Amino acid sequence: VARAVRGKGGLARLRSFRTIQAEGDTIIEAQGKKLTIPTTIRVRYPGGFRIDSRMPAGPVSQVFDSGTFWIQDARGANAAPPGAAESMRGNVQRDAIGLLLALADGRVKARRASDVAVEGRMLPVLDVDLKPGGPLLLVLDPESGLILQERYPAPDAAGQIEERFADYRDVDGVKMAFSVTVAHPQLGEVVRIMRKVAFNVSLDPAIFARPS
Repeated sequence: VARAVRGKGGLARLRSFRTIQAEGDTIIEAQGKKLTIPTTIRVRYPGGFRIDSRMPAGPVSQVFDSGTFWIQDARGANAAPPGAAESMRGNVQRDAIGLLLALADGRVKARRASDVAVEGRMLPVLDVDLKPGGPLLLVLDPESGLILQERYPAPDAAGQIEERFADYRDVDGVKMAFSVTVAHPQLGEVVRIMRKVAFNVSLDPAIFARPS
């Protein structure tokens, strides 16, 4: 599971990461119009996950803090509704670094599933026993070991969500996908393009705590 990390001690390298900060744009196309939303993602392992988006109507923050989910917008900071909370919980579970470490440590089980055809190539698949957001299928590049796709059930509609990872670049010895496309069976596609990714940046713990 550590083939995405260069050289020896790949898992130790992953374990050394305490925070991540990624900056980029989220691109949504609907009814022939394209909306580009500046987005910043901050992660503090193991329990903090925050997405800040500059929406047309104003800034919106979605935050997971050790099992608590809240959203801050023009109405203030409020507990996330069940659907949004479930989506955020799934994002945390599927975080690539946390997931790879969980697989390596045996905290999450996986088995080899049948290969799938993607753009004319037969690619290996891991069926990950992920609860409650699973089952999760990881489609891998057989040469690099990089995750090319994640597939999992859509929580609010029949069908399957497919996340596609591309434009992998080296960041401190780790291959990171700078392009992620999320295809929803009913809502269409959302593309996240990252401009900058940094590990072990200083993050104020207060940004993950819901304001009183």
